[in-house]
Amino acid sequence: MLIMAAALLAGPAFSASYKDAVCGKFNDRLERAKRAGGYGAMVKEMSRLLRAKRLDEMGMVAEEGVRCSLIASEDASTVVDVSLAAGIDRDTIKRGIERHFRFRNLEVPETGIFETAGRTRFEINVFGGFSVENTVVGSTVDNKDVRLDGGGGYGGGMTIGYGINPNLDLDLALGYHVTDLAPKTQDLEGSFERYSVLASLKYRLFMSSRSWIKLGAGAGYFVPVMYRLGSDLTGYTEIEYDNAPGAVASVEYETAIGQETVSSSFVLGLRYYYVVYDALKAIDLGVELPLTALPTDLLELDGSSVEITAGIATYF
Repeated sequence: MLIMAAALLAGPAFSASYKDAVCGKFNDRLERAKRAGGYGAMVKEMSRLLRAKRLDEMGMVAEEGVRCSLIASEDASTVVDVSLAAGIDRDTIKRGIERHFRFRNLEVPETGIFETAGRTRFEINVFGGFSVENTVVGSTVDNKDVRLDGGGGYGGGMTIGYGINPNLDLDLALGYHVTDLAPKTQDLEGSFERYSVLASLKYRLFMSSRSWIKLGAGAGYFVPVMYRLGSDLTGYTEIEYDNAPGAVASVEYETAIGQETVSSSFVLGLRYYYVVYDALKAIDLGVELPLTALPTDLLELDGSSVEITAGIATYF
């Protein structure tokens, strides 16, 4: 209640001289952001400027940054939330707000900032996507391509992560992937199964104290099970592929689950990985074939994929 009442009084609670003398460059940047992209753009710029490094560059302390943010936004609740996400402690936020509104004994609300530094994260996820390169293995009676791609498909896995600091995570993701023949036909079936291990560094961009964007890049290792095509009636062609290294890049949105928790989150992501599998052995109807008999796109099977991932994470 104090926060809301204070917000209504924000206009007359500061002097023009303080705004000009202390907040000049800080508030100029907030006002430019607001003119360019509206209130949301101003809040994003506020989040950036309240970081310790940015405040130091402008010769300001955190308490001044809080007070200048209030002058610019006239919304104490937003300033509390953004200040917490920027790493400013509650006592400093409290002093900045009290000085702005000229009263004492303010109670800063428990907004439940989601701290991640020094914590281990365990995540269960599912994913689905498409192969970057199509691998055509036949055609339907109406001349449509039948594909059994080296990437894409669907699967699930788990991720173990660790917060190195408030802005950087180290993740290790284990996954199982399967791609089916598409489109399915009455006389032909096929699948390609494989496992993956993906190690990534992820940079965290806070949107608020309880949600953030993570940008990741890293390396992968992929273990194919078997590329299998055929039917019970006609028999199967099976191709064995070698394990392969790869690379991965990702972007994820993560947000706390519920209003009170600081231990569970929902994760929605988009990732791309690059990998090419080399054929080791090909068997057709029980007879081993020379690898030279394989088409080029099966001899070197492109497994690169774009996937959408969704998961639930718990922090310890």
